[in-house]
Amino acid sequence: FTGEIPGELSLLQNLYYLHLADNALTGSIPASLGNCSQLTHLELYLNNLSGSIPTELGRLSQLQRLWLNNNSLQGEISPELGNMNLSALLDLRISSNSLTGSIPYTLGNLRLLQSLFLDSNKLTGEIPEQISSCSGLTYLCLQNNKLTGPIPPQLSELKYLSKLYLQ
Repeated sequence: FTGEIPGELSLLQNLYYLHLADNALTGSIPASLGNCSQLTHLELYLNNLSGSIPTELGRLSQLQRLWLNNNSLQGEISPELGNMNLSALLDLRISSNSLTGSIPYTLGNLRLLQSLFLDSNKLTGEIPEQISSCSGLTYLCLQNNKLTGPIPPQLSELKYLSKLYLQ
């Protein structure tokens, strides 16, 4: 499929799984998708989406999987993505974009998070120690960024962590 994601998809009040991956979709992610209150899976990876990640996605309290990887998304990762409304989030993949700025410490609020893929962006700064609050984390992929500073010793508290990628 080609073209933009229609904002009118947000009118589907019973929509719980939106998989539009591996297409040639362009334009930005409609902020109105933040109104799909039943959404548990939002998979928009492998497209040509641009612009920033809408902060309105932080309202999706049922969301378990957010896959926005392999696009051309820009701007900073909003601290809003780590707010308590996304408390059901298990899997966050926003790798292979052009995201800048630092990793928000608020991602540590995603206590149920099991997979965090932020690799292959242009992220800077240090790894926030609050990531260790995601006690169920099994995959943490942060390589191919411009991160600096020490590896937080608090990462050793992630007893289920089986894959850690830093480079």
